[in-house]
Amino acid sequence: MPVSTTDTLYTSQVRELISSFYNEKGDIPSVVTDAMEFFAQYREQLSHKKSLLEALDSADTEDEKTFVSQALQNLERAIETARSVRVHRIEQFALQLLALSEGDSESETHTASAKLLGTLLLITAGNQGKFARQHKKLKPIYKAVLSLRLADALFKEGNVKHSYLQVHQQSSTRFSGNAYWRAKWQREIAIPLIKAALLQDIGLYHPDAQSVLLGPEQNKDEFRLLAEDERKQLLKLNLQHSLFYVKNGIGLPTDTSSSEDESTAPSHAEKQALNFALEVIQDATILKNHVGDLIKIPQIYASFVLSTKSDYSRKDLPKAYMVIKSLIEKGQLNKRIATNFLHMVGYFPQGFGITYIATDMQGNIKDGYEYAIVNRLFPENPAEPRVRTVSRNLNFIVSGKNTVISRDHNLYFLSNTKKIQRIDKARLQELVSSLSSDGAQSNVENLVPQYWEPHDFFADKKHQNLWTTNQ
Repeated sequence: MPVSTTDTLYTSQVRELISSFYNEKGDIPSVVTDAMEFFAQYREQLSHKKSLLEALDSADTEDEKTFVSQALQNLERAIETARSVRVHRIEQFALQLLALSEGDSESETHTASAKLLGTLLLITAGNQGKFARQHKKLKPIYKAVLSLRLADALFKEGNVKHSYLQVHQQSSTRFSGNAYWRAKWQREIAIPLIKAALLQDIGLYHPDAQSVLLGPEQNKDEFRLLAEDERKQLLKLNLQHSLFYVKNGIGLPTDTSSSEDESTAPSHAEKQALNFALEVIQDATILKNHVGDLIKIPQIYASFVLSTKSDYSRKDLPKAYMVIKSLIEKGQLNKRIATNFLHMVGYFPQGFGITYIATDMQGNIKDGYEYAIVNRLFPENPAEPRVRTVSRNLNFIVSGKNTVISRDHNLYFLSNTKKIQRIDKARLQELVSSLSSDGAQSNVENLVPQYWEPHDFFADKKHQNLWTTNQ
């Protein structure tokens, strides 16, 4: 795919990542189209294999047995070749995602992950157009990045109880230049966790699930509010087919090891990694030991940030924090895991448009406000996001600085709007009319937008580098 001239190289790479996960045009293969083809062909291949086995059993002559046996071998070879292609594609996707979200140090990794998460949100345009279909493609990728950072946070905290994770407790040492643990973490934690996040809902592409989503005539809106019986049926079908796909449609890479010691052979590690991915997917539904929270909590969060509901509004994005906090209080999420997650994300998602009270060099409130974009994870205070400023005197700039917006200056909190002094309405209208912003436009009469929509700003190539270390 050629690099876009309207995007930075990084943004082009993110768009390529999205296409390699699901390219709806169908002109290039993707992780999702692989699953769709598997689901469409599996029953027919199973029936064909059964027929060949029956024919082999009833063959009367050696020539007939040889012919049928060869046909059976060809079918099994074709099935295994297709599976190997799927394994390779999803593993290449995982490596591509890691290249975009990982650095050599913990700090670089946090910045790289914030950059990927922010870019995924900033390339969308709020609730405009077919946003639900776009969000559907982005959510699994968004969730995978958050899952990786959540696992890292648990390893760093230490005292991990889950048996598989416990064995990998030293994963954090990869940030100290430990090549052994970097490779081990990648193969045995990162890739299976990415697979679990990506494929948790892959069962929704099975024909049985599609029949529920789209109706028997395939004419219903898949993003509609489902009836309770439809929702329960869909959850059951999704889990069933997702687990089946991970186990049979993906499964283990072809083992090239000649080791006689199964405990040290690569196939053993791969089998354990596959079992880990399957356990994470299943536990995200049944919550038996809460290892599933590694993808369940990011899924809840991503369902707000990249919602497919018709009433989606950027204004509601900070509610994700409060929902997760409420689930902790109700005992529906593991407190330790969920608390680590909230510490990582804060109130405001990466890429969220912040409006804040402007101050002069002495800290005195000026006649106006400015714009910023959330660009860092792990805020010290969840209500005080780490941002890149993008305006000065209500003019967009490309040389903003990294800073923290205090709660007392953040206009998302309505108690701060009274601090804003009189602003020239004509100037504000001039700025707002240049933006594609549902929130800002609806608040023009009040002259104080709670937030802003940065999609059009980010669409300009020169505004896409928000993650440098500018101070």
